Amino acid sequence: MKTVPYTNTGENTAHIGGVTIPAGETRDVDPSLLPGWTPEGERKEDSPPDPIAEWLKGNVKEIGSALEKLSDDELHSAMYLEENGQARKSLLELMAAEKLRRASNPADGQ
Repeated sequence: MKTVPYTNTGENTAHIGGVTIPAGETRDVDPSLLPGWTPEGERKEDSPPDPIAEWLKGNVKEIGSALEKLSDDELHSAMYLEENGQARKSLLELMAAEKLRRASNPADGQ
């Protein structure tokens, strides 16, 4: 098992896995138990950017005019990302209106 040095910079004793680390001291610990740890080869930088997330970086007018071109799944994903990201009220209203339009006109083939 690979270990990494961890220094307890707090005032109290830290417990990481089965290792007790007094304040101000350093011990080797399992890196998977540390906050923010990601397995090698699975770093966020290695994954390709989400095209929907990149598209949502645009302005509301541009995004709103292109909503009808999205598939149902893409629209759902865009709404989720917007709700949990910038949460622009005007854009969320446009997305909800597009979903309602599609629901009332199922023959559109979306």
